[in-house]
Amino acid sequence: MSSSKGLARFKSAARKVSTINTVAKAMSSPQSSLKSEENQKLNALVNAVEKNAKFRQLASYSINVLTKAARAHDDLDVRASNVVMAALAEHPKSLEVLSCASDCLAALAEDSRHAYAIAEGSGLTTSLTMTLQLKDDGSSGAGDPVAKALLLFEKVGKQARCAPCRTDYVFH
Repeated sequence: MSSSKGLARFKSAARKVSTINTVAKAMSSPQSSLKSEENQKLNALVNAVEKNAKFRQLASYSINVLTKAARAHDDLDVRASNVVMAALAEHPKSLEVLSCASDCLAALAEDSRHAYAIAEGSGLTTSLTMTLQLKDDGSSGAGDPVAKALLLFEKVGKQARCAPCRTDYVFH
C-alpha cells in the first residue's frame, strides 16, 4: 500500500472518530435538553456503530461511546442492541470487540426491551461462543471476557424474570 493511500485511510478514520467525539460531547452538554434532539444524537451513535462495524478498532471505539450513552439514557431504540450484536458477530476473534460489546449489551439489557432483543437475537450465543473460543486460545487483554459475558447473562436473565408473561426467557 502506498503512503498516500495509508494517509487517506488515516484521515478518513480520524474524521469518523472526530464525528463520534462531537456527538458524544453534544450528548453530555446541558443545552441538549430537547428530547427529539437527544434522540437524534443517540441515533447518530447507533449509526456510527453500524457504519464502523467492519473496522475492529473503530467498532470498539464506537461501541464504547454507545455504552456510555446507554448508561446515561434509558430510552435507546432496540435497534441499538441489534447493531451491537451485528458488530460483535463481525469480529469473532477479537477479544477487544467481545469485551466492549458485552459491556454495551449488559448496559442495554437494563431495559427489558433490549434484554428480549438480546435473548432472541444472537447476543448471548455469540458472546458465550466467542468467550469460550478466545479463552481456549489463551488470549488475554481487554478485561476478563468471562466476567463480562457472565454480567451480560445476568442482566438479560434479571430482566426476563421481571416480566410475568414471558416465562420462556427465564434462565435458571
